Parts: sequence; structure tokens; C-alpha cells
Amino acid sequence: MKKTKIKIDTVNMAINLAILGLLIYLAVAVKQLQDEVFWPDNVMRKANDDQISQVIEEKLYMGWNEQLNLEENIRLFLNEALDRAVENWPGKPTLN
Repeated sequence: MKKTKIKIDTVNMAINLAILGLLIYLAVAVKQLQDEVFWPDNVMRKANDDQISQVIEEKLYMGWNEQLNLEENIRLFLNEALDRAVENWPGKPTLN
């Protein structure tokens, strides 16, 4: 009976150590994943080619939109200036 008790305790200890090892392994894996996902703000991260091309595309698109906005603003400004000039034109014919 005493030998069986020692065997059961040994098996129980082995199972507990295996569970402890798995928990430590999972804790390390979660920490590595957390470091990958939650990058500190003050640390620069190495970008891959996809990220670089995405940033370039976004900047080009923003520049293109800004160019369109600038052209539209100039067009509106010139139209308003032309309208004011026509309204203030001396000897402007009136519609009666």
C-alpha cells in the first residue's frame, strides 16, 4: 500500500510539473505576442515593404486630394472675384 501511495504521489507531481511548464510556456508566448501587438510609442518599429508602400500610397493620395482642393479653392475664389467685379462694374445695365 505504501509503494502504491508513492507511485500516485509521483504521478501527481509529474502532472503538476507538466501543467506548470505549460503555464510558463503560455505566459512567455502571451508576453511575446503582447510586445508585438502593443508596440511602445517612443520606440521606432521596423517597417516591411507592404507597410512602406501603403504609407507612400496614402501620402500620394493625400497630396492628390490637396491638389484638387487647392484647384477648387482657386476656381471658387476667381469666380467670386469675377462676380463682384461684374456687380460693381460702372454703367452696368439694369434689367427693368
